[in-house]
Amino acid sequence: MPSPDSKPKITIRAATREDLPILRELLSRRDGEPRTTSAVEDHLLDCDPEQFLAWIAFDGEEAVGLTALYLRTLSFDGEQPTRRTAGYWAHLYVAESHRALMVYPQLVFAMARGMREAGLELLFTATRQPDVADGHQKLGYQLVGTIPVRLLPLRPFRLVARQKKLGALAEALAPLPDALWSLWRTFHRRSVGGGRTIEEVPLEDDRIEALVELMNTRGTGRIAQAWTPDHFRARFKGALDGEPYVIHLVRSGDRVLGGAIHRLAIRGNGVRTGVLLDLVIDQAHEDLAAPLLSTLERRMHRDGADVVLYLDGVPDGSGDRVSSRGYRTAPDVYHLLVNPKAMVKPDTPDGTLANWLFAFSDHDAF
Repeated sequence: MPSPDSKPKITIRAATREDLPILRELLSRRDGEPRTTSAVEDHLLDCDPEQFLAWIAFDGEEAVGLTALYLRTLSFDGEQPTRRTAGYWAHLYVAESHRALMVYPQLVFAMARGMREAGLELLFTATRQPDVADGHQKLGYQLVGTIPVRLLPLRPFRLVARQKKLGALAEALAPLPDALWSLWRTFHRRSVGGGRTIEEVPLEDDRIEALVELMNTRGTGRIAQAWTPDHFRARFKGALDGEPYVIHLVRSGDRVLGGAIHRLAIRGNGVRTGVLLDLVIDQAHEDLAAPLLSTLERRMHRDGADVVLYLDGVPDGSGDRVSSRGYRTAPDVYHLLVNPKAMVKPDTPDGTLANWLFAFSDHDAF
C-alpha cells in the first residue's frame, strides 16, 4: 500500500456493474463486517444507472474511497406542484489511511459533476452524525431541519447491559426482568376487530401496489418521494447486511387499509435493533395503527430485538400514534440536508421541515 507521505495521485471514476466486487470490499471495510455479493448487488440495485450511481477513489490500483447516489423522484406538492429528479447521497467512505489526503472533497466534486451529467436537480441526505452534517453544510448543503427518533425498549434490561457494556453477568441476569416487562406489555396489545386482518406478505404480492398508492396519497401536499411498485420492490429487495425486510398489510376483505415495513439491524455493542421503516394507514382507519404496531412489536420481540426505532419524519400524526404506544424520544436526531441551497431557502415552504416527508423507508439511514 503506498504511504500517504508519498503523496499519491488519487484518481476517481464512476462505478459500473463490473465494479460490484470493489464496492463490496469497500463497504465491508467501512462496516467492519463482510458483505455478501448478493446483498451488495441487491442493496446497490445492481449498479443500474437508472437507479444508482457511484464513484470510486483509487490510489494507484487500490480502491480507497466511495460515494454514491440513489436516484429518486421527489414530488414538491405545494402551491405549484412539480416533480424533481433527485439523488439521495449515501455510502460515503474513505479509508482511514487516506483521510488526510483530501479524498473526501474530491469524491464530492466528482459526484457533483456526475449529478449534472445525469440531469439531477438536487441532492439530499440524512445523517445522525453532527460532524458529518456540519461538513455537508460547509460543502454548500442547506440544513432543512432535524428529525427526532422514537424508541421502544422490548428487552430494556438486556438493552442497558449491552449499551453500557456491563458484561456477561448482567446479560445473564436480564431475561427474568425482561420477561416481566414483556408480560406487562401484553396489556397494551390491540386487535384489529371488525373483520379486518393483519397479514405478512412477500414482496411479490400484488397488493403491494395498494400500499404504494397509500404511501403516495400520504405525500399529498408535501415534499415526498414518489413511489412506484417497481421502485418499492427494488428498494426492499435486500439489505446490505442481509437482514430481510418484512412487510405487513392490514386488510378488510380485498381492500388494503394500511401497512408497515420493518427489519432487524445490529447497532453499537451488539444491540439487536428492530427498525420500523414505515407505518402507513388510510386516514379513515387511524384506529388500525395500534394493532398494527402491536403485531410488529411482537414479531420483533420474537426475532430477538432489544429495542424498536422509528424515525418521526412523517407529518401525518404517525408520531403521535407511535408515542401513544409508549415510544420515547431517543437521544439521536437526523439532520436532513439538501443541495443546492436555493431550492430550500429558510422561511419558504420548501425549506420548512414540516412540509417534508422523510422516513427510514426512504433509505436505511440508521
